[in-house]
Amino acid sequence: MKSVTSRYLVLAVAALLGLTLIAAGPNAPAAARDSFRFNLSSDYGDSDTSADFTVLQAGCILAQIPSWTASGSIQKAEELSLVLYGPDTSGYYARSDGSASSIVPLWTSYAAQSSDVGSLDQWRISVFNFSKSGTAQGTVSFEYPPTPMPCEFRAAISRDRTSGKVVLSWRYTGVPFRSSSFLVERSTNGRQWSVVRDCAQEFSSQSDDYACADNGLTSGATYYYRACTTPNTDCTGIDATTTPPVSIQAP
Repeated sequence: MKSVTSRYLVLAVAALLGLTLIAAGPNAPAAARDSFRFNLSSDYGDSDTSADFTVLQAGCILAQIPSWTASGSIQKAEELSLVLYGPDTSGYYARSDGSASSIVPLWTSYAAQSSDVGSLDQWRISVFNFSKSGTAQGTVSFEYPPTPMPCEFRAAISRDRTSGKVVLSWRYTGVPFRSSSFLVERSTNGRQWSVVRDCAQEFSSQSDDYACADNGLTSGATYYYRACTTPNTDCTGIDATTTPPVSIQAP
């Protein structure tokens, strides 16, 4: 496993400077952001890994790859995996696999709880080439808590497959904020969005699980969903607080 140049970010500096996230309210600390370049050979399982970083407050850890290209003259790898590790190397905390043909970025996230702060003080992000052929190069961008977006946003098919229902779920861990709701939006192409209004839920506590369902979908059709926290009626114009989309085929 290859390692990139170490870059340690100290969230306490941001707190001392009084940085704020506008969407999260005047008292919310700013999220720390970083990125690293990866360059993967055609060897199956080849990987690049970020420097360790420290999480000093509960909140959402988010990593994403907008797109990637081939490294050199060899064809581009089709399948990459983005993995978030904690200091215990026995397993990972979050993992997402993605295809180069997808119109949405490859992303993964984890809602770090208060109990993770201090006890889990070294996090890292790895990107793997799990294609049978092809190379890949690009940039992994990531931010870590607190952020005002819903975290671990997921879409799943209802157990009752005949209902045409998709179940949406997410977590929010961070500094409470006022006059904001969770909104979930749906798209058929990943570009134009409409609000699934029955999924708007008021924020109520510092750590909560949320879920709602989207009904009346066309069986077999692919839908995209994203979520945000906003005092407005949709997620337009607040990309910093909007989750990357997830896609699912309706039952």
